Amino acid sequence: MSDTEPVASEPVAPSALLRFTEKRMPALLPAMATRAVRGAVSRSTDLGTVWSSDAVARGAGARGAAATPAGADSPDAAVAPEALVAPHALVIYLTRRPRDSRWLAGSLAVRLGAVVLVPRSLDDADTVVERAHRQLGTDPARTTIVAEAAAAGAAAEACRSSSVSRLALLYPTGLAASTVAGLPTTLIQAAQSGENRAAVVAIETAMRRAGIAVRETEYADIRDGWARYPAVTGGSKRALNDLVAFIERGMGRDSTFVVIPGWDLH
Repeated sequence: MSDTEPVASEPVAPSALLRFTEKRMPALLPAMATRAVRGAVSRSTDLGTVWSSDAVARGAGARGAAATPAGADSPDAAVAPEALVAPHALVIYLTRRPRDSRWLAGSLAVRLGAVVLVPRSLDDADTVVERAHRQLGTDPARTTIVAEAAAAGAAAEACRSSSVSRLALLYPTGLAASTVAGLPTTLIQAAQSGENRAAVVAIETAMRRAGIAVRETEYADIRDGWARYPAVTGGSKRALNDLVAFIERGMGRDSTFVVIPGWDLH
């Protein structure tokens, strides 16, 4: 895995503190999130916020309206040369908190050389993949959906409605066991001690029974919520690396995912 991942410093914050802040003092949340990622640019579209690396944006003419540099938090990350050639891979990041998405979205754009879409809402999940490919000119054969927490159900809906090669569920909730049939190769990233642990185990069990290629991380030292607040969550760097490696494997690139014992998914 790369040592140039776009992350800030990672002091550990207790889960209880983040939960309390989210529920009682949401105005403090921006101070707990990292700054955006160096080398990533974003632009607003009717689909939501579109992220890409600066190199991809220049090559694909993707600057468009309101393209903005995304901060200065990280060193430049190596991008595979083929990633700079259009059509680009598409990653759709589904979350109920899009305002907290810029670190993960920008990191994936820079690390993968992909176009990353963060929809404004989850209401049209069944059509978001096709609309994204049509408007952004991305590669339908290289589509990944990343869903955080309660967006798991919307991600399953999107996968059933369109061709998706990989699915990553970050500490998922709200995904009924009866709806998992037919989902693509899946990575589940969740903490062993997460408050939604029972739901995570149920989802993975249902997927295995349905014949889906699925792996779960069972992080012992990375709390759920790392994608939102990497600056105050220890281990976010490792979790990002695992996610990038999983998606790279789905893109047909050389990936460290293959050498992790038990993680050699097709």
